Amino acid sequence: MAKETLSQREIKFRAWHKKLKKMFYLFGIDWQERICWNKEAKMKLKDVILLQYTGLKDKNKKEIYGGDIVEFKTDGILFRLPVVWGEYDDGEYIGGLECWIVDGTPLSSLIKDKIEIYAPSSLFADDGVKVIGNIFENSNLLR
Repeated sequence: MAKETLSQREIKFRAWHKKLKKMFYLFGIDWQERICWNKEAKMKLKDVILLQYTGLKDKNKKEIYGGDIVEFKTDGILFRLPVVWGEYDDGEYIGGLECWIVDGTPLSSLIKDKIEIYAPSSLFADDGVKVIGNIFENSNLLR
């Protein structure tokens, strides 16, 4: 019998700088000093909004972060929705499960070949999800 291994999700962040209105992919965070940094600069945590990597990639292999806007079709209808950390409740079997969600549906259940949570809902992706922007730089995509 093959040995099964559990892989842990890679923990990484990017940061939206509130004053500069710019996204930075981070190299590190010092929680005690309350700073974060990348190759360009050190930033105070109070000046940024941290966005965590979900551990999932879109159909083009692009990493999906909280705050990203994903696009997908369900029964031929185009959806553009933000990825947020939230609580999933199917109203029957699963309640209070915290996970990355898109309009109440676990993100992992929308990604082909990455079903971690069976989530019966009205949303499903006909052909996977695609990152098309984020809520800070591309909020117009949600209109």
